[in-house]
Amino acid sequence: MKKKILLFCSIFLLTGCTLEYNLTIKKDSVTESIDVIYENTDENKGIVENLKGIRQSAFFNMNTGVTHYYDITEDSNEEQLKLNYNYTYVDPVQLQNSNAIGQCYYNKSVVKTEETLSITTSDEVTCLYKDGEKEADSIVIHITTDLEVLEENADYHQGHTYTWEVNEENYKHRPIKMVFNLKEKKANQQMTKKQMKDTLIGLGIVGGIVLVVAIFLYRKHQKNNKFK
Repeated sequence: MKKKILLFCSIFLLTGCTLEYNLTIKKDSVTESIDVIYENTDENKGIVENLKGIRQSAFFNMNTGVTHYYDITEDSNEEQLKLNYNYTYVDPVQLQNSNAIGQCYYNKSVVKTEETLSITTSDEVTCLYKDGEKEADSIVIHITTDLEVLEENADYHQGHTYTWEVNEENYKHRPIKMVFNLKEKKANQQMTKKQMKDTLIGLGIVGGIVLVVAIFLYRKHQKNNKFK
């Protein structure tokens, strides 16, 4: 029987649990990193030790019949206990079969063409509650990419990271929609308007200096001719 990571909080509901889902998207790979965070209590220390020994399935490859598993590491401190589940998909389209995303959204779509990569989900985040019971205190979703983002509906973004915050007030309508540009720009298309403006200003300054020098030399030449 496959165990799914996002059921952990509901199993140990009384201990308190938050989830951070991090997705790093590149042109030819996607890395999924999930932090399951508990309060640092003696009871939770035992829970974390048990969970470290349980393999968690990242996705099942239907073409090869192979189940791929997360790498599990612990990063705890005095205030919290944190387990990290990490897996890198060598093909972004494989994210379509992610068990973690499948646990949180009834429908999801990952489509890759020669020009774009798109990720869309249904509206409701289904892993905050399970059978009427609250599974997690909160869920935070971060998607980080160095690709050009053509469309997105994040709550906010900082730099290359786009963030959605899910809680009991908004979980029924927290879809994810992102479209990334995979087509490399030509060098002459990469210059921004500001860069073009700065370049023109620079050329204008250089041209002005050359003109002033030329006029000075011309007048000096004319003046010398008068004394000959």
